Amino acid sequence: MWINPAVAKFYGIVTNNAGSINKTAQKAVQNAKPVFEKMTSEDVEMFKTYLVSTTMRTGLTKAEIDNLFAQEDEDFYISAYNLLCKKLGLSDEIRPGLSADYFTGSVMRYISNEHRISINTNPEATKNLNKTQIFGALRHEFQHCIQNLKILSHETLGEKAVELYTNFMVQKEKQFYDVLLSVPAEVIMKCGESPQQIQELLKLKALSENNPKEYEKFIESNLQEYKDQLNTLRKNVIRLWGPVKETSKGNELVQEYFKTLTACDYYNPDGTINAGKYLNNTTEQEAIIAGIGAECDVSGKCYFRKLKDDIKEVQENPDWFADIKQQIRDNAVT
Repeated sequence: MWINPAVAKFYGIVTNNAGSINKTAQKAVQNAKPVFEKMTSEDVEMFKTYLVSTTMRTGLTKAEIDNLFAQEDEDFYISAYNLLCKKLGLSDEIRPGLSADYFTGSVMRYISNEHRISINTNPEATKNLNKTQIFGALRHEFQHCIQNLKILSHETLGEKAVELYTNFMVQKEKQFYDVLLSVPAEVIMKCGESPQQIQELLKLKALSENNPKEYEKFIESNLQEYKDQLNTLRKNVIRLWGPVKETSKGNELVQEYFKTLTACDYYNPDGTINAGKYLNNTTEQEAIIAGIGAECDVSGKCYFRKLKDDIKEVQENPDWFADIKQQIRDNAVT
């Protein structure tokens, strides 16, 4: 994996040759011998990601790891979630929500506008994963959570994010109701979870058909509720972590978070993920590094061995490898 310039700059990773890396590494161990012999450019990039990963370690103890991995199924997910909230300093006021949902694709996802981590209940998503990999995936999503909280605590971008997320939620809700209420009443009667909910949906269907203006007001009435929830979260983050000011050290990276987290521009025209763009995306790269470090923390596996194994796996996927090589060429040009 190569380091995105924005990530490298923020974390102070300026080493660009084997000599610099050996000098950096030797500071950690007195009288250390050179770390690498005949270091390649790939070794240099991997060492840079390692330096970043050391800033994201959660400080898990052996007892905590043993206790966590003794849990099974749902208990494992909940215990891992609570443990990461504790280790990452996410108190009750700012910790993300946790839900179980059925979707295709990833094992889990962090939903920025809802400040929620969604666990995939589709058995196909986790059938080939062990607990170590699941824990790494969860740590990955927690990094996205931290990125989003930093955006919300930014003195100017925070307000923009609240507006963006609020409008998205309202549009999403309207699309949901428009589709749901377009079906016959007898179908709606099978959709609700309770008689009360069914009656509410039927009333809303009648409102949408007989009084469109009032229906629109109903949809828009949730706008302020969403905004109040996000603003409360924003205030809590600022109170606990302090604001990110435009003159502060973290401003540049948070600006990058906002741009890449809201753009989500690593998809191909056919809807598949472009591996090169995905790995070069600032928010995704940082989350990937956090996830890899977490897997190494709980498994005891060497970070460099883990990274090389992952790279080998990617190389065996011709489509992904082609995307990555193209991204490397694009980076070299720019």
